[in-house]
Amino acid sequence: MRDTFVLPESYGPDRRTPRRLAFIEAGVERALVVDGVRFNYQDHGKGPPIVLIHGVAGSATDWNGVVPPLVEAGHRVICVETRGAGYSERPVPGDYSIWALARELARLLRRIRATGVTVMGNSLGGAIAIALARGAPRTVSRVVLLDAVAYSASMPLIVSGLRVPAIPGLLARMMPTKPLVGFILSCLGGDPSWVPRDLVTEYTHEMSLPNRVLAMFAMLRTVVRADPEQLEREIPRIGQPTLVLWGERDPVFPLADAERLHREIENSRLVVLPGRGHMPNLEAPAEVAEAVLRFARNGKR
Repeated sequence: MRDTFVLPESYGPDRRTPRRLAFIEAGVERALVVDGVRFNYQDHGKGPPIVLIHGVAGSATDWNGVVPPLVEAGHRVICVETRGAGYSERPVPGDYSIWALARELARLLRRIRATGVTVMGNSLGGAIAIALARGAPRTVSRVVLLDAVAYSASMPLIVSGLRVPAIPGLLARMMPTKPLVGFILSCLGGDPSWVPRDLVTEYTHEMSLPNRVLAMFAMLRTVVRADPEQLEREIPRIGQPTLVLWGERDPVFPLADAERLHREIENSRLVVLPGRGHMPNLEAPAEVAEAVLRFARNGKR
């Protein structure tokens, strides 16, 4: 099927938050149909492109604070929403493997003429960034792994628990509530008090969209069922300059994962953000942007 752009008035039935409506009105938030699936993305600024990939429960909202300093520094910044996330289509069932999501992202980037990109992924988005760098090396010039999914031994217990058939449905009924969303965000930070109320509201709305939570668990199940060593085999083969950027107090993936990534990726540098948790892009966006800009200027070990 041919790729087609989607006009704002035909985005679909999902009710948008005021922030997202403003992005659509400004022409920054767009949609594109790739292989029959409607993808939502934001395209900010002009210049050397930086592509931002959210985590499993995230969306373009993950990068609200990171985008402005990158744009001000003269970059085109593309915040993608994978299938199943944000305001992209959320088909269930569907192929939510990191390899499939990376292939779709590569096609989307070709369609919008984004080449030679610096790709940054947080959490599961980091695994997608690895798959994209390996599967589309001509598209990706640099890689930033921000508290990334990388090694099967570090998978949280809740991910393994998704093997039990009843758990996804139970969690799906619990998720779209502000108290639970706020609690999860606070647990992911280096400082539990960091979470702003408007961010909780935004994420609660997004998680309440039809099929959003079910699609999220479909993504997590593919991680559990996949060959646990497949991604690990690809990591040492990354040829692009790579920044391993990690929160010192990440409660999900230990700093040892960052150190191992740095050892296994030959052309890499490691930057640890003191006191930050699993999502420094939300907790300390200025620090993340500064590290990425510094890396983009040289990118060598």
